Amino acid sequence: MSVDLAKNFIQVLALDQFGKEVFSRKVSTPKLKELVQTRGPQKVLMEACSTAHYWGREFEKLGIEVVLIPPQLVTAMRVGDKNDANDCWAIFEASSRPKLKPVRIKSEEHQLLQTWLRRRDSLVAERTERVNAIRSYLAEAGYWIPKGIYKFRKVVVELLQQWSGNVRLREILENDLEGLKHLASQIRFFDEKINHYAKTNPTCIALQKLGGIGPITAVALVAAVVQPKDFKNGRWFAAYLGLVPRQNSTGGKTKLYGIGKDGNAHLRRLLIHGGRSLIWSAPKKQDAVSQWALRKKIEKGFNKASVAVANKNARMAWAVMAQMPA
Repeated sequence: MSVDLAKNFIQVLALDQFGKEVFSRKVSTPKLKELVQTRGPQKVLMEACSTAHYWGREFEKLGIEVVLIPPQLVTAMRVGDKNDANDCWAIFEASSRPKLKPVRIKSEEHQLLQTWLRRRDSLVAERTERVNAIRSYLAEAGYWIPKGIYKFRKVVVELLQQWSGNVRLREILENDLEGLKHLASQIRFFDEKINHYAKTNPTCIALQKLGGIGPITAVALVAAVVQPKDFKNGRWFAAYLGLVPRQNSTGGKTKLYGIGKDGNAHLRRLLIHGGRSLIWSAPKKQDAVSQWALRKKIEKGFNKASVAVANKNARMAWAVMAQMPA
């Protein structure tokens, strides 16, 4: 059975053992479980998209094999215009690919960790947007605020204490600062959740012993990797994150470009930021990784060295997670 998930109505394509269509219909979201339970298929195929992990867990409880297919493979197999019926056939066609690597179904805990991380990320982005807006309209009034959230807070508080400009502009500034305080409170809420989990989870504790990996990156790694041994080795994990050169090779001629940027963009960004952090602190340290990072910085420059450190950290992180007891 091939299922194309959506918010309100879900397209279901049932096929027999020879791949011949039995029926193709739309059902409302609440009735999907009832339909699958009644029909009792041996296997349910779905694209790894919104709600797929929830439905995967529900169908596994019924004793049905569930296969989640990466969206890029489904897109490549679609024939004709994009619609729900064609998507169901594309999901079925993608499931027959010999090199298919299905997406692991995430547990509720893994999804909760991702929710903490994504909500915090969106709140930080909203805070940055608001700070930049304040800096912009204050610049129009002749007040120049330096970059950085901490400098911003200090300078704006001092500015309000000595304010001698337009009263209506001051009202807007005070209102925006109240909004920033509320955002800061929400960010702290998620920081506390993430930090507490990072201090109590054994895998997170082990990951934080690596240079350039802090609580947020450690929790992000645990949330993203359901089963580390799905990857053959650390290099495969780094390639999955897009931390390896992009290839365009043909006729025995190998051409390598910048990093591929595949996989989890959020986790890749955290690892690269961690690489930058490690390089900044490396001159004060004498360990092998720090000295290696400094040599890379001299040879390749700061940005390429940061990506190289991120690649190394990804491989070491995989080794740590693979060795942890299930």
